[in-house]
Amino acid sequence: IEASQDQEIEIIAIEEEVEEGPLLFFLVEDKPSFQGGGPEDFRTYIMSNVTYPRIAMENGISGTVHVTFVVDKTGNYSNLKIQRGVDPSLDNAVIDAIKKAPKWKPGAQRGKPVPVSMSIPIRFVLN
Repeated sequence: IEASQDQEIEIIAIEEEVEEGPLLFFLVEDKPSFQGGGPEDFRTYIMSNVTYPRIAMENGISGTVHVTFVVDKTGNYSNLKIQRGVDPSLDNAVIDAIKKAPKWKPGAQRGKPVPVSMSIPIRFVLN
């Protein structure tokens, strides 16, 4: 339809509603924050709260454990998975530390809290 200069056009605002359900975000406008920081602060927290397993030390095992999890709408953790592990003892040490960690401030999209997938490497080094 064409409009001439004499015709008025009414613009109706369309409000987009965020769909509820199993929607998961990887990139968001407001990233989740851990104790006022981000993934680097979380990594520091984990490394200061992980006990290097004795068996791993005795066997000279070191490396980087890649862990993924979801920070849900309330800041809790869910879907905790080891994406690439080094050794079961190191993998379990990371899992135990994450389970004891405090909540995050959840991520947000368009001002509403949303679940956000996080991926963080945790490096174990023997001195």
